[in-house]
Amino acid sequence: MVLAPSGSNDVFYTGRLTINDAGLEISSGAALNGNNYAGNINLLQFSGTNASLMGPGTIDGRGDIISGTARLVQAAHSNLYVEGGNGFNARGVSIHTPATRKNSDGIDIDSLTNASVINSDIEAGDDGIAIRANSGNVANVTIANTRLHGTHGLSVGGIDKNTVSNILFQNNYVYGNDLNGTLSTDANGINVKTEPCALTVSQVSYLNTCMFEVKHLIVLDTNYHTCTAGGRRSLSYRVVNGAYAPQSLPGAYAKIDGRNSSAPVNAWLANVSLNATAQSGDRYAYARTGGADITRW
Repeated sequence: MVLAPSGSNDVFYTGRLTINDAGLEISSGAALNGNNYAGNINLLQFSGTNASLMGPGTIDGRGDIISGTARLVQAAHSNLYVEGGNGFNARGVSIHTPATRKNSDGIDIDSLTNASVINSDIEAGDDGIAIRANSGNVANVTIANTRLHGTHGLSVGGIDKNTVSNILFQNNYVYGNDLNGTLSTDANGINVKTEPCALTVSQVSYLNTCMFEVKHLIVLDTNYHTCTAGGRRSLSYRVVNGAYAPQSLPGAYAKIDGRNSSAPVNAWLANVSLNATAQSGDRYAYARTGGADITRW
């Protein structure tokens, strides 16, 4: 299916649109706008083995006229998708959602193997990039050369089960303000948030991250939520090599918070230059420094 402009007719309106085993291409100069869809129903729903979303055109979910937690694009069980299976690649993607829009992640990579987001520009009211393990394990993910505006940062975790492993963030920029100059509601930069119940996070690397107008600069937290049930140990290995914050918000800080003395955070920090030196809630952590060439634990 190709949406292309014809003279002055360049905007297409849709309620929920389901695309199965097919592709949707939005041509240059064309726009697809959401219209009359409920606040908790996703606008574009992709499924099947050959589903795709392509083209340089524009998708406007019109989030300013809906409530709830609808997703702009939800895709599963296809070659290009965001939850489950093997293989997801997003290149040159632009997402523009104001910082004030709640529950609006930029891109969620959930329970996938082999995924990447490259050369993209994301403005959002929640996590800019979120690596999750909601329905299964997630592994082998690269986020590179991408800019975030007004988001909750480059995030890993937030789910209390399964395994996250081999995640690489490289050469990314995080701006605390959105493109209208509005400050993020939770101005995070590097943000690993895990639970002590049963989520295991290992081999997460942040290489060369530049942060401006950010408050929570480096947060490695294995007590993000209260654990109410038993489970396997959450023992995490994390590398931060190249973290630069020349212009931070007042009260900016870093935090490394392990589960307990038996399951501490293991972190390797190198080439970290922050204009704020405050720490908050550090405990149960082994933080090694130096090693300019370290890229993996």
